[in-house]
Amino acid sequence: MSGDYTHSEHIPQNDGSFRPVKVTAPKGSIFNPIPPVAAEARFCQIQRVVDLIIKALAPVVPDKCTAGNAATLSFAAYSGVRPSGDYWVFLEVNEAAMDGRPMSDGPDTIEELMRHTRNNPLEDLGMHIPLICDRYECRSDVFPGAGKFRGGQGVVKSQRFLTPGFVTHESDRHKDAPWGIFGGTSGSVGRLETYNSAMPDKVTQNYAKFSGLRVEPGDVVSYVSPSGGGYGDPLDREPSKVLDDVLDDFTDVAHARDVYGVVLKATDDGYNWGLDLAATEKRRAEMRS
Repeated sequence: MSGDYTHSEHIPQNDGSFRPVKVTAPKGSIFNPIPPVAAEARFCQIQRVVDLIIKALAPVVPDKCTAGNAATLSFAAYSGVRPSGDYWVFLEVNEAAMDGRPMSDGPDTIEELMRHTRNNPLEDLGMHIPLICDRYECRSDVFPGAGKFRGGQGVVKSQRFLTPGFVTHESDRHKDAPWGIFGGTSGSVGRLETYNSAMPDKVTQNYAKFSGLRVEPGDVVSYVSPSGGGYGDPLDREPSKVLDDVLDDFTDVAHARDVYGVVLKATDDGYNWGLDLAATEKRRAEMRS
């Protein structure tokens, strides 16, 4: 693997490439733990280190850095026993969202900063294990981080048990949202919810990391990943992109006006909303002043 993918020539990894880098990890810290402390969810720490390096470099190379990524993944282990007595188990890695960056919006519901795993078809999984996916889509409860280039939107994945079973899960970022940068706003935190399909309003919020949670038939485990932060001033975003976000349900008319300074008007062209460029220019001037 090349040491720098921006070069056309192959550059082997070597000691010289690491020589300028100094790692400070005091003994007993999360990156240098003392046995026998738990160290299972290593993906969470690794992703956060990468994200923090990007943040540290942003003031120096702003054109090569990004806002805050989700910087986590959801690794879940589902298991149970079929009526026949056979044991079943399913390991799943869920994607998250990336960040606004210098030239484009953050990708939605995508692999984060590391890993390469297959996204198996839900229909195929449902044919082999007693687990049904009730929901798999972009988040609709929050807006991604606003900016000249917005953050990516997170994912929602809800798995329903058809047999009694257990769940073990690891993720992160339930309390601190991915940051915005250079005037962009923060994204949103993630969460892990459980409820029974017969009582969908009785929802339990779970820790990001837990092991051996007992579930019953009809219980649903729903993972909601963080959304990425925005890059740059939202008032610099192209109004047409804000309109696209409204039409795609990544934002709404009020948010477009209050955060992006983009004023929309009702239309009868089948899209329901269009740009009011004169009102947008006036609104943005007022917000800047």
